[in-house]
Amino acid sequence: MNCLKKIRTENGKTQKELAEKVGYNQTIISQWEHGTRDPSTEALIKLSEIFDVSVDEILGIKKESTIKNDSTTQIPAKLKNIYEDLLQLDDNGIKTVEMFIKGYIAGTKNDGQINFYN
Repeated sequence: MNCLKKIRTENGKTQKELAEKVGYNQTIISQWEHGTRDPSTEALIKLSEIFDVSVDEILGIKKESTIKNDSTTQIPAKLKNIYEDLLQLDDNGIKTVEMFIKGYIAGTKNDGQINFYN
């Protein structure tokens, strides 16, 4: 589970510190990170809560996305929650939000007159 090691180090935690937070010893954390042992479901949930990431991310499961995750298209932190909410919408909801955004942007260019039908 190299993803766990990456997440742990990005969050500035040592194996010992993480072990104390999840209630396991450092050897177990090392085994998880080296793939010689798998964490329990309960441990995965706790890790997810500690690092504020999904269990999928800890397990290295990549979700299909239409946004390429590279330096040119990174989502600013302040927009991350909005992006995650948008992923929950159906096609009609996405079209509605798109119309609103386009209307709002057009309105800022036209003396504040918002037109939702462009």
